[in-house]
Order: sequence, then structure tokens, then C-alpha cells
Amino acid sequence: MQSSVQYADEIFANGNPRGFKYPLPLVPGGTCIARVLAVPPDASTLKPGQLAYVELAVRARDNAKIKILRGYNEGTEESTRRLFGGNWRNGVWATLATAPLESVHALDEDALLGRLGYKMEELGSISQLIVPYAGLSEIGFKAGDTVLVAPATGSLGGAATGNSHFTGNEQEDIEVLSKFGPLDIYFDISPKKAGQSFIKLRFACLKAGGRMSLMGGIKGDLQVPYGQIVHKGVTIKSSFMNTSQQDKDLIKTIETGALQVGLERV
Repeated sequence: MQSSVQYADEIFANGNPRGFKYPLPLVPGGTCIARVLAVPPDASTLKPGQLAYVELAVRARDNAKIKILRGYNEGTEESTRRLFGGNWRNGVWATLATAPLESVHALDEDALLGRLGYKMEELGSISQLIVPYAGLSEIGFKAGDTVLVAPATGSLGGAATGNSHFTGNEQEDIEVLSKFGPLDIYFDISPKKAGQSFIKLRFACLKAGGRMSLMGGIKGDLQVPYGQIVHKGVTIKSSFMNTSQQDKDLIKTIETGALQVGLERV
């Protein structure tokens, strides 16, 4: 019914800068808002006819830490290639698509389309919100925290913040950041070709006991200010995509009206 096109243009039409690996032929499309047509015998709550969010990540049932991006990326490990090459190779850009039961999350249609008045296409932004939501959840984000999200110009970084402006001059950027006081959290969503200098700068602006979440796509090694990290007691966590529970938590937050979605509302 509604599907996000994030990743697709650059992967299949603009040189695949992320370096995603996928076999051909392939049906793209990783996530969508859909109507459930049928469910497997072991489904206890999901029912035909329900409105549902189908997430991008597919996890191995015998090891949830093994993940693939269905319809986009088989990964680089033998375990991820096996998972991708099994039942979940093709994505959701089809008249009828299948998905693992664990990746399909029922939506409260009365609340979302009725009481809150969302349009179907607005619900598609769940797929953009879930990545920053997962990263911030992993490092204990709470009300009152001062958070820096960088870069914040893409679909995922932009989903976590509004606008920001940095010059590339280290001293000037420190002065900009200092206006907000010491940072509680730095959420990094850097693309593959991002430089390292600005990441070192963000470390300098974290407060004692600050936290850092890494969810970007930089492929090389990073040089970090080891002494600052130790002295300040900085916590660094990383995660690839999200957990199934984080999907459920985000959806519940949206259904209650506590978090608004859609470009015209955020």
C-alpha cells in the first residue's frame, strides 16, 4: 500500500556508493505499510485484514544478531548470505509480498488513520524514524538530554533532528556547539565517505559521562581522542538497524500521539 524508496535510487541507479551486495534477479524494496492477506499457523495476534508495518531488517530466528536488509543487501558473512538467499531475498515492491512474522508489526488503524488523521504515506516515515530511535534508545536517551546529530542532511539523520550548520573550521564549530552547553549525546549517522575530523571534534564537546552512538556507514578505521574518552568516562555504543522490540516501542509512541510523523508535522 505504501513503501519507502530510501536507498533504492543510489543503490540501483547511482553507482551503489554504500557498496551493498545483492544477487540478481532481485525484487527491491525493504519496508512498507501493507494490508495483511494471510498469516502462518503459528501467528497468535496478527490477523488477515490488519494494517501493518513491515520492517526492513530480517533477523535469523536462531540468532537475532544476524541481520540482512531484505531487497537490498545480503551482507558480507556466510551467515547473512544464507539468510538473504533463502526465503527473504526479494523485497516488498510486488503486488503480493511475503515477510517473516517477526518483521510484521500490526498498526492501530483506528488511532492512526482515524483519531490522529494520518495519511498512509505519512506512516511510511516510520522506516526513517526507527534507525535514530534505535540508536538513541541504546544509549539511554531521555527528556532533557542535549543531543548532537551529525550529519543531519540525509533521511536518517534528518529524522532525528532539525537543522544545524557547521563550517568545517574546528575552532568555529566548537564555538557553535558551545552555545548549547556540554553535550550529553552525540549520535553519528555518517555516510561512507565522511571524513574523520568532525567526529574527533564531537568527542571534545561531550560532557563528562557523555554517550556516543555510532550508526553510520564509514568503512575505514577511526582515530579517536583516547585520553579524552578515558578522562571523561564516555560511553560508546554501536548498533546495526534496530531490534524488533524497538519497532514495537516506536509504533506505540506514535499511536498514542506522543510522537508525530510525516514531514508536515515534524
